[in-house]
Amino acid sequence: MKKIGLLCLALVLALGALGVGYASWTDTIFIDGSVTTGSVCIELTCPWSQADTSDPSPPHLVAYGAPASSLDWNATQEGSNFNSGVYQTTKNVGWTVIDCSGTAPVKSATLSFYNIYPCYFNHIGFGIKNCGTIPVKLDHVVFKDSQGAVLATLYDDGYLAFDLIPNPNDASHPNDFEIIWGDNFGDQLEPGESWSIDFWIHFMQDEGIDFTTGQNASFTVEVHAVQWNEYPLP
Repeated sequence: MKKIGLLCLALVLALGALGVGYASWTDTIFIDGSVTTGSVCIELTCPWSQADTSDPSPPHLVAYGAPASSLDWNATQEGSNFNSGVYQTTKNVGWTVIDCSGTAPVKSATLSFYNIYPCYFNHIGFGIKNCGTIPVKLDHVVFKDSQGAVLATLYDDGYLAFDLIPNPNDASHPNDFEIIWGDNFGDQLEPGESWSIDFWIHFMQDEGIDFTTGQNASFTVEVHAVQWNEYPLP
């Protein structure tokens, strides 16, 4: 009889231990709080370069900080430092128009060049603003032709050259345009903050293009930014 009592007691203790263990694995934890999300948004504004109103249809963009004159500027050399050898000419021939129109927030700018010739040079700029609620960093810039095809992509500050004016006589598509981009990639732009982005452009000689008459060309610049903790993109 005593043995039976001890067995029952052991069984009760075992069941109690089992209940405690079971309860510890099925307990529920409640967390109260709220989750909010932010938005990534950038927009472009054009231009910060001063327009020359002496030729209003369309206006020139004044080159290389010369607001009192619409005379062209030329570069004396090609390559990654072409902006170090420039001079103002005695002719008023070519001009540049920059357009940031479109549905806000505007993500791209279109640059149109008129009556262009070899050595034509300009210093151009536009603004970029963080219109979101999250800090962003400029990741890369995409250049597209008038048909939307990608001409080139720039992932870091510096020099880039590509074929802009179609040359039907040369299937190799030699570079006829070069650009030096300012120092912006990887810099953090806080919500509501704005930058001025500037760059230098130069048209190079392409023997297959007839420059006895002025050439027209255009391309679109798309600026891509990511939230601060995702830079750089893989």
